[in-house]
Parts: sequence; structure tokens; C-alpha cells
Amino acid sequence: MRKSQARIEREDAKSSSDPLKLEYEDYLRNQRGLSERTIYHCWRFADRFLQFRFGGKTRDLHKIAPTDIVRFMQHLVARGKPFRDKTPPTHLRNFFQFLFKSGRTNINLAPSVPRIAQRYGSTLPRYLPPDQVEVVIAAVKADTALGRRNYAMVL
Repeated sequence: MRKSQARIEREDAKSSSDPLKLEYEDYLRNQRGLSERTIYHCWRFADRFLQFRFGGKTRDLHKIAPTDIVRFMQHLVARGKPFRDKTPPTHLRNFFQFLFKSGRTNINLAPSVPRIAQRYGSTLPRYLPPDQVEVVIAAVKADTALGRRNYAMVL
């Protein structure tokens, strides 16, 4: 745990002098009105994308293609459990909107960020139509003590 904390601190110190990071954080703070915590997480996803796309090479932001974004999102999702929320794509959309608005890319890549599907279990209907209510009531056998209790519960 100590080693990973030291690595994070080195990365933060290294990237704190990055003009792209400073300008992006300023954009998020002043244009988007985001909290410091959200700004931190937005940059972390942007930085992860840049590391994924360019590695240690010089960043040529004009070379980012929609396929790079899709591959990165697939990489994120494949690493473990699906995301509970939709913040990773939202943070990336913020980043690509910033790149476009600041003239660092020729096209707005934000629409290229795929949406994360939210799969929820099937839900029960909120109500039953009157004819189905009658079918449920008729299905309860009220000829025993247990049946009368069930009938009362259904009603």
C-alpha cells in the first residue's frame, strides 16, 4: 500500500507541471463549476486515457481517434466489475469537450465515448389491472385457517 501511495504522489508531482492538466483543471473549475474532488477524478481518467493512448511517447492530441476511445473504455470495463455509475464516460466526455473547445483537436470526440449499459433486474409492475387483481384474489383458497390468513393478506 505504501509503494502505491508513493507512486501516486510521484505521478501527481510530475503531472502538476503539465500545462494541459493545469488548463483542463482551470476549465473544469471556472467553466463547469466542478468541485475539487470531481476535478481530481476527471483528470485521473483523462490521464489514464492519455497513458493508454500514448504511453510514454509525445502526445499528439490530433491523432486521437474514436477507436482509441472505444478501446480504452473496453479496457476499463474488462478489468473487473462493471461501473456502478456512469462517471468514467462522463469524465472522458468532459475531457474531449475541453480538447475541442481549446482547439487541441479538430473534431469534438465527446460523442465518440460509448455509453455504459446499466442492466437492472426485471422489476415488478407497480400495479395490476383490475381483471388481474380479481384473478389473484380468486386464486387464494379461503377454506382453511391458513387460506383465510392468505386471503386477508392479499386483500
